[in-house]
Amino acid sequence: MYYLPVQQDCVKFGICVGKTLGNAVVRNKMKRQIREVLRKIDFLQKGFHIVLVARRNLQNRDFSDIDKNINDILSILKKACPI
Repeated sequence: MYYLPVQQDCVKFGICVGKTLGNAVVRNKMKRQIREVLRKIDFLQKGFHIVLVARRNLQNRDFSDIDKNINDILSILKKACPI
């Protein structure tokens, strides 16, 4: 995950899934799962641009594992950068 604090009143997410992780079907499935997790998140402060980079170990995970991992990462960001 990469993040940048900005002076805007919103949170913007980018999702990066490289071609080395699989064919288009696999990459799109990963992006859909990550988008679904991000849709449910409401505890993050406004004023960030965040890019999530999918790694190879994400490929064989269940949706619940992906959900837990992303929430853990974003909660660390919330603690590290209070605005």
